[in-house]
Amino acid sequence: MNSLPNSTCILLIEDDPELWDDFSDALSDAGYEVVRASDDQSASSRLSRAPDLLLLDLDLQSGSSWNFYADWKARFPELRTVAVTGVPNRFGVARAVGINALMEKPVEPSLLVLVIASVLDETEKARTTTQTQPDTRFNFRYLTCDDTRYWRGLRGRSAVARLCRNAR
Repeated sequence: MNSLPNSTCILLIEDDPELWDDFSDALSDAGYEVVRASDDQSASSRLSRAPDLLLLDLDLQSGSSWNFYADWKARFPELRTVAVTGVPNRFGVARAVGINALMEKPVEPSLLVLVIASVLDETEKARTTTQTQPDTRFNFRYLTCDDTRYWRGLRGRSAVARLCRNAR
């Protein structure tokens, strides 16, 4: 865990050791504080307060991902969530339950960092902007493994913004 002062806290729940390390390293290198857990029980014991963002594998071997998400979302209604999955076409359910971004595996860690930054940036802008229209400020992002392959040839925030716009 990276313990930078005043850093953004991301709760990472992933049971694949290789992805756990890849995601954690990329997020730590980007300056985020990462609290890592391999299942819902260890996550609850490691972090009792709301993280700034939940990064959740929807396909935990314990089968508890959706219940964990529902419990934490009930406790922390403003919780921003980026989910990763190895199962295609889950965007409808993910969007319906309030997940902010869904990425299909394989996930490029550098793209994940940019998607997370985009979700957090959008959240911060929404907090500082007076809303005069219905609340549509949190745009859902859905990136498939094809988008990830495309990403490998691109770099930069404008590229992820373009992918996120096109994925809506």
